[in-house]
Amino acid sequence: MTEGTIATSKRPFLTTTTGVLLGCLACCALWGSAFPCIKIGYALFSVDATDTASQMLFAGVRFMLAGPSLPSNLVPVSCSYRPRQRYRSPLLRPPQRAGANAAVGGYY
Repeated sequence: MTEGTIATSKRPFLTTTTGVLLGCLACCALWGSAFPCIKIGYALFSVDATDTASQMLFAGVRFMLAGPSLPSNLVPVSCSYRPRQRYRSPLLRPPQRAGANAAVGGYY
């Protein structure tokens, strides 16, 4: 290192304050949008608020459609996952990344 230069360490974006803040905002936006989206789905499929059986069927269909998103996120991770490998970033290791992809992908 030469004189007058400052050593800077390149931190992963999600470990910075800005990255954590943006990640939290994204999670809050996705979590907050779930209830209105379900209510819109009720209106689209004419599910009455008092019809418990239709609500349960609607929930089951939603989860059945969201289910295939988990294996599609786990396959690339399981193929590249090495149990003895140490990860440089404690944030979003491959299994956690797969869970985050499944949670976010379930909304789309």
